[in-house]
Amino acid sequence: MFKQLVLLSLGFALTTVSITNAEETEDPTRQALADAWKQYSELSESGDSEASLPHAQRVYELAGKLFDETDKQLAAATLNLGENLIEVDRKDDAKEVLEIAIARYENLYGKNSPELIDPLLSMTVAHFSQWDYRENPVYRDRIYEILQNSIDRSSLEFADSVMDVAWNSIAYYPTDTIGEEMDAALAIYETEPHQDAIKAAQAHHLLANFHVNRGQYKSARQNLDTALGIYDALGNDFEADHDEVDQYSTDLRGFLKDRQPEIERLTAEYEAARAKPDGAGNLPIVRVAPYYPADALRKRKTGYVELVFTVDEQGFVIYPKVVKYTGSKSFKNAAIQATLKFRYAPRLIDDEPVAVQRVKTKITFDIR
Repeated sequence: MFKQLVLLSLGFALTTVSITNAEETEDPTRQALADAWKQYSELSESGDSEASLPHAQRVYELAGKLFDETDKQLAAATLNLGENLIEVDRKDDAKEVLEIAIARYENLYGKNSPELIDPLLSMTVAHFSQWDYRENPVYRDRIYEILQNSIDRSSLEFADSVMDVAWNSIAYYPTDTIGEEMDAALAIYETEPHQDAIKAAQAHHLLANFHVNRGQYKSARQNLDTALGIYDALGNDFEADHDEVDQYSTDLRGFLKDRQPEIERLTAEYEAARAKPDGAGNLPIVRVAPYYPADALRKRKTGYVELVFTVDEQGFVIYPKVVKYTGSKSFKNAAIQATLKFRYAPRLIDDEPVAVQRVKTKITFDIR
């Protein structure tokens, strides 16, 4: 959605770099490159990552034969191969390829160029594991540095770059920084000289995703309502976009409604929980003991898992991630499943419930 409509100069790099057309040359290697690129691009656009991978590898191989290190096409072929490897969940292989892509982009454009955002963003995704927080923040921090220091913060380029980064990262890293940058980008879309109602609506939709990922449902609903209002004003040409946002809003309302009976039950225990907060001032109402993994029990392994997670506005745990563990690797999943069943009394600020980020807990596995 956002990547297709908003991104003007970034995205999959090879789509913005021309490759010699097979019809314009009799060179068999160039002909093979053009054929491989055509097959890769068609399969990639159709979403068939497994089928496109051999062609991405072929493009990379042929580009290495045809172009030297100063050629943009070689850098682009390297990036696309790395991204394709991520899509088929070969993240270790992707990291190796993307290291090369980053070095080539740095040599071509400079270490602080906006062109570096794409390979750095891909490397950030390659380092991410859904339940494991021990990722490498270096690449993500470099992206923020480029956004903050190398692009005019009042420009359309800045806004589009921020939204591209957000589109690819908020499911993994919905940090305060990217939220602030998204607000700045939205302000650009909503004011002259870059006022753009379509991009503003898309930004509100993406911000709703950001807030949901942080457990901030009130803010998410506000963004969705604003996006719907913009699409209503734009008319029938944007009916499909309107319907997509409307469905998201309906799903969110249904999700929150389904939780209501449990919230009412937990609310009755709220006052008791107030008297015994944890060390960080959060108020756990329900803590669930983990199951002991059979393999670890059989081998009499002990250990612990440290996790970090968000407590949303309703006191539910979302997005738990492992920070550290000892003993059996199977302890990680057992701890995650237990943590997802924890319930907290919502943190209140001015009598309004707020989501709390980076709440920590430690779960111990011990055979008594």
